[in-house]
Amino acid sequence: MLTLDKDRLLPMNSEDVKSILLHDDESLDCNSEMCDYSYCQLMQKKEPLVIADVDSFNGKADSGLSGRIAASKFKSYILAPLIHEDEILGFMELAAYERYTLNKGTLSILNEVLPILAMAHKRFMTEAQNRIEAIIQQECTTIHSSVKWRFEEEAEKFMKKQLNNEQPVFKDIVFNNLYPLYGQMDIKGSSVRRNNAVTADLTKQINAVKKVLKAALRQTEMPIYEELIFRLESYKTDLRKGLSAGSEHRILGFLKSEVYPVFDHLQQINAEMKMLVDEYNTLLDPDLNTVYEDRKNYDLSVNMINQRLASYLDRKQIDAQAMFPHYFERYKTDGVEYNMYIGQSIVQSQVFDQVYLRNLRLWQLVVMCEMENEFRTIQHELHTAIEVASLVLVYNTPLSVHFRMDEKKFDVEGAYNARYEIIKKRVDKAHIKGTTERITQPRHIAIVYSQDQDAQEYRQYLDFLTGKGYLKKGYEDLELEDLQGVTGLHALRAQVAFTGEISVDELMEAIEVRSSN
Repeated sequence: MLTLDKDRLLPMNSEDVKSILLHDDESLDCNSEMCDYSYCQLMQKKEPLVIADVDSFNGKADSGLSGRIAASKFKSYILAPLIHEDEILGFMELAAYERYTLNKGTLSILNEVLPILAMAHKRFMTEAQNRIEAIIQQECTTIHSSVKWRFEEEAEKFMKKQLNNEQPVFKDIVFNNLYPLYGQMDIKGSSVRRNNAVTADLTKQINAVKKVLKAALRQTEMPIYEELIFRLESYKTDLRKGLSAGSEHRILGFLKSEVYPVFDHLQQINAEMKMLVDEYNTLLDPDLNTVYEDRKNYDLSVNMINQRLASYLDRKQIDAQAMFPHYFERYKTDGVEYNMYIGQSIVQSQVFDQVYLRNLRLWQLVVMCEMENEFRTIQHELHTAIEVASLVLVYNTPLSVHFRMDEKKFDVEGAYNARYEIIKKRVDKAHIKGTTERITQPRHIAIVYSQDQDAQEYRQYLDFLTGKGYLKKGYEDLELEDLQGVTGLHALRAQVAFTGEISVDELMEAIEVRSSN
C-alpha cells in the first residue's frame, strides 16, 4: 500500500501494511520516475496500471517505477489508485511471482474492493493527521503555517518509531540561511507613562485615606491617627521624588496591615465615619482593591493600540504570505513587535530568489507606514495621550533559526548570529551620535542598518514611497552612538505622510524595476 503526497509516492506509516515497491524510508517522484504511459494511466486517467509481464514492461518503459518493480522479483504487478471524492489518496499494490497471474481480468474483482479500501485509507489518513497534530501540539506548541510542513515530517518519523515500538525523540529543527526582518511600533516613553499613572493612582489613594483619618482625628484627637497621617505624607513625598521599585508594594502593604484595621473600627463609631469609609471604598477597584484610574486609562489605551495594530498586521500578513511563504511571529508588549524570516529552507516546493527578500522588505516599509496611520485614526479615541514610534532593523547576513525543543520556541543559532538578537533588544534605546535624541521619534520610521549596501537599497525604497505619497520628502541619514556590545550602526529616518495604499502588483513591479537597474 502506498500513499500520495504532492506527486510523491510514499510507503504507509504502519507496521501492518508494507509496500512492494518502496522500503520504509524511500519515496518515488511521479513526475520524474514514471514513464508517460504510467503517469497518464495513474495520475491523469486515475485508472489502475496493470503490468502482466514485469520484465517486458521494464524493457519498454525503462523508468524508476519499472526498475523498482523488476528489482522486487515479482513478475506481474498491479498499482491501483484509491479514489475518494475524485481525489487520489494513495495506491493499492498487488503482485505475483508468475507472469500473467495478474492481468486486466483481475480488475473486475479488484473494482469491487477498491472503494472500500479507499474509504479505509481515508480514515487512516485522517487518524494519522490527527496524531501528527497531537504530537506537534505536545512537542512544539502552535507552529506557524509556513514551517508546519517541516514539523509534520519530523512528527511522521516520530509516529513511525512509536508504531515500531522504538523510543521516539522529536529532534530539534533548524532552518539554515534565512534572512531576518524585524520591526516594532513602540509606545513612546511607556515606562515613564506607566510609572506616572501608578504614582497618580497612589497619590489619589493616599489623599482619600488622609481624608478619613483627618475626620477621625477631629472627632477623637487620638495621636495614632496623626501618626498614620504623618507616615502617609512621607510616602507621598517619596512619590513626588519618583516611583521606585517596591514603592507600590510598601504603600499598599502599609494600608492593608495598619490602616484598614483602623477603618474597620471607625465604621463602628458613628454614621459619619461609616459614610466616609464607604465613600473611600467606592474609589477602589473591586478586583485590585486599590485606586485604578490613571493606570486603567493607560492600560485600556495600550490594549486598544495593541489590538488594532496587531489585527492590521495580521490581515496584511495574508497578502505577504501569498507573495512568498515566510516565517512570521509577532508580540504584543507596550506596542507591537514582530520577526520575519525568509529563505529557501523554509519552503517545501517553491524556489527562493532575492527578489522575494527585497519585496518583503518593501512590503514591511509600506505596512509600517499604514500602521502609523492606523494609529492616527484611533489616537483621538484613547483614554490618555500616547505617541508611538516605528523602527525597522536591516540585517543582511543570513542566519540559522533553531526551534529549541526545551523552550518550545524559535531562536537564532550560533554565537555570531546572536549579535542580531543583541541589536534587536537594544537598538530602540539608541541615540543619535553626539546628542541625547533617541533614534525613534513619533510620526517617523527609523531604518537601522550597518552596511552601506543596505542603505543604498533602502534609499531606493524611500524614494519610491515618497513618490507614492507614503512619506514626506527628504529623509535623514544618521550615525548612532555605540551600544553595549554593538558598534557601527547607522539609520535612515523618514517622516510618514501616508494617503493611499499600494497594491501587491505595484510592490512587485517596483521591485522588478529596481532589480533590472
